[in-house]
Amino acid sequence: MSDTKMNDEWKPKCPRCRGMNFVTILDKHMRNADKAVALVICSVEECQTVVGALPYDAVWDQ
Repeated sequence: MSDTKMNDEWKPKCPRCRGMNFVTILDKHMRNADKAVALVICSVEECQTVVGALPYDAVWDQ
């Protein structure tokens, strides 16, 4: 039997550093696109791999 917890396989992890914390950012170039997009990135300062994108309205109030 494995030493890991049963739910560990379902927790999102950064594909690069395996970190489990993420932040959303709004890049100035993404804001000027036809539809504003917020990037979801790894919160580890040395990594900051983009792992996803969300519509601006889904992240911030206008």
